Amino acid sequence: MEIVEVLKKADLTQDLALEDLKKVAAICSRVSYPKDGVIFEEDSVGHQLYVVEKGRVRIKIRLGADTDRQEVIHTLRSYETFGELSFIDGSPRSATIEAVDDVSLLVIEDKGLYQILDKNPSVGYIIMKNLVGIEAARLRNTNMLFRSSIIW
Repeated sequence: MEIVEVLKKADLTQDLALEDLKKVAAICSRVSYPKDGVIFEEDSVGHQLYVVEKGRVRIKIRLGADTDRQEVIHTLRSYETFGELSFIDGSPRSATIEAVDDVSLLVIEDKGLYQILDKNPSVGYIIMKNLVGIEAARLRNTNMLFRSSIIW
């Protein structure tokens, strides 16, 4: 599938005009990981956003500073974005991401995307609005997980 076709369906780039999708597609690359492959680890430095093109990935977090025990908190599917927190604030990765299946991902380097956003404020508005929506949904999910853990 063409990168533009993937971006048309992606949560990150929904509502972008075709011309703008092509600008984003021009800075994307593709990468694949085998089932159970680690895409990145919690606390690692990262400068990329990812869009799942095919397959599923799991989000895992460490359960404490002094343990290696991890818990899966969410699974992402085709056209969903991850790596956004490091993109937004430059902080280390907040979770480990692993392939559930053999996966194909689009990779978007932050510098390239920031250049597009700087030159095209309307594109920046749409992408940042989409990122806020993604984060709001994930925060709600986390709140529900937390609520469930303290009720039982």
